[in-house]
Amino acid sequence: MTVVRDHDFHRTETLDRQYVPALNAALDTFARHGTVELSTSLRRTTQLGVSSLREMSWREVTAILGERPYLATFNLEPLGGTAILMLSLETVVRMLDFRLGGGTQPAFGGHTDLTDTDFAVLGGVVTPLLSELAESLSRVKEVAAVLVSQESSIQFVQLAGPNEMFLVSSMQLSIGDDEPAAMILALPFALVRQITEAMRSGSRARDDATLLVEESVVTQAALDVWLEFPSVRLSSTEVSELGVGDVIRFFHPLSQPLDMRAAGVLVARAHQGSVGSKVVASVLEEVSDDGE
Repeated sequence: MTVVRDHDFHRTETLDRQYVPALNAALDTFARHGTVELSTSLRRTTQLGVSSLREMSWREVTAILGERPYLATFNLEPLGGTAILMLSLETVVRMLDFRLGGGTQPAFGGHTDLTDTDFAVLGGVVTPLLSELAESLSRVKEVAAVLVSQESSIQFVQLAGPNEMFLVSSMQLSIGDDEPAAMILALPFALVRQITEAMRSGSRARDDATLLVEESVVTQAALDVWLEFPSVRLSSTEVSELGVGDVIRFFHPLSQPLDMRAAGVLVARAHQGSVGSKVVASVLEEVSDDGE
């Protein structure tokens, strides 16, 4: 079926489609690393994933932001242009609860105005997250993220003219058992062009873009991950006589971490613990390919 839509002649810029896979792969990498960072910051199992990547005018961006979002503006130095990260007020209030050690109950409905203290706490969550974004994009162009401001009203954020274009990534954020929430990442075309020019001008950038595409495919493969206790030797008679309630000593000190393996390969060492009613593993040490 053919879909017909109106063309907006105010749109003077579009992104060359040959760069979309590399940019999309960089955002996928950011989502994976951001998942780990948020899980650590919020002390809750968190999942971040890319839903879509679109070209939108600033007018369209402000329309989806609404009147009362949480807005974090940031730079990717040394690139010119200011980008924006958006979450709903309800989501950031839950993040505040988790960050401060609460979150077992729904967020207080009367918490509708963010204070300077709230922004200070949220800054401690958002700044490392933006650093993960910069790290992911640095495979294409070396950048460093700098948080510029945090606002709770779109009226205080005027980044561009109504028709200026942005590359907008819609992401899905799940924290603990809460319903998934939306996170918006908007990069102005002025900034995106500097990244794509780096891809065009250098062979290293082109090689990195290829690696990003390959990585985005390879890293989607599912792997079984488990904690492994050291083996213990029992006689065949002892094994045959095992019954419900029997206790087997592993001679493994409680303070010593367990091996964490993925598809049989040692990747980390971790302690077993719990969060609420769920069993979790807290990673203490990463293990490199050479075993160091």
